[in-house]
Amino acid sequence: MNTLNTLKITDFSELKNIIYSLWEIVKQEIFKNLEIEEKSWAELVTRIDRLIEIEARKLIKSHYWKVNFLGEEFPNEDNGGDITFIIDPLDGTESFIHREFNTTISIWVELWWKLVHGLVYDFMKNILYEGGKESFQYIGNRKIPLLRHTVSNKTRVLVSGRWQAVEDIQKILKENSQIQVTRAYGSVALQTVQTGAGNYEWYVRVWKIKKWDIAWAAPFIQNLGDTSILSREWNTFNHHSPEAGVIVVRNSFQDDFLKILDL
Repeated sequence: MNTLNTLKITDFSELKNIIYSLWEIVKQEIFKNLEIEEKSWAELVTRIDRLIEIEARKLIKSHYWKVNFLGEEFPNEDNGGDITFIIDPLDGTESFIHREFNTTISIWVELWWKLVHGLVYDFMKNILYEGGKESFQYIGNRKIPLLRHTVSNKTRVLVSGRWQAVEDIQKILKENSQIQVTRAYGSVALQTVQTGAGNYEWYVRVWKIKKWDIAWAAPFIQNLGDTSILSREWNTFNHHSPEAGVIVVRNSFQDDFLKILDL
């Protein structure tokens, strides 16, 4: 164990400044040629994805000594440290390309394989979500309370993922007049944290996700106390193996969720 590394990494205040610095780069590049490429089926990447990940690694190295990296666009980097930074430079790339901007910059911190801190920045709305010892959301530098009560007389449900599976779930849910269903596009991290922040009561992702898509959500959700993050098989969510999808649900709505979807 590297004691110097561990002591220094307990201060995550600089990560917010790093996120905001990365947004300044995005602003300069956003309407230039994106140089879009297809990484694999249904997965796109742009020049900006790669640029932001490169800059994120540089900025993190300038503040935190001897850390490892897991990123979406470049190979893993093992520098022999206890800490790994997980970077999703543009979560929701396709939404970014289409100018919908349901897109975030996300950074998470893993200590000895356990997630200890994370930030997701919804840059077009200037809302930063932070999870660590506590969970917060910020608009600019102003800390905004998380919504912990239902503001609608309907249960608000967010669904995303593979077309047919989403349509099947939407069909089931729409049979219940007390449920308001929204189809989500773009950043999985954003959809997850919006549910945790109280914008929705349920979130169901029914298609593949990667570790960098969802890793940060675990500390944010767990700190809330009244919301659970689970695998689609209704097991404890494991950010190391998120491929099957994810369910985020307010605890007081779990029984309704199970009954309606016949789980």
